[in-house]
Amino acid sequence: LTPEGWLQVVGRRDNRFISGGENIQPEAIEEALQRLPDILQAVVVPVPDPEFGQRPVAFIEALMPLAPADLQASLKAELPAFMLPMAYLDWPQDPHTGLKPSRQNLQILAQQHLNSI
Repeated sequence: LTPEGWLQVVGRRDNRFISGGENIQPEAIEEALQRLPDILQAVVVPVPDPEFGQRPVAFIEALMPLAPADLQASLKAELPAFMLPMAYLDWPQDPHTGLKPSRQNLQILAQQHLNSI
């Protein structure tokens, strides 16, 4: 509930994941990213992590290339440390993504990218 007594939905239950014992609603991270200048859209997905169980990774589409360190610094002002993405990946250029990106497909892409590093 908001301070005014309104019910606020912060995300879908089936998108929520746990990282280091903390519940993470990816939509909250996405909203924070989309408030930053030059970011057109963002989707956050979980990837497996041996220490925390899962960690957030953000796919972003921006008007210009953005440094991950700058994104982290901007998000630190709005989000707790456990919600900060561990990686920022470019928005996929696949024309078959349709209007709504598939979180499942993005999760696979994120894992493949992290495994290749």
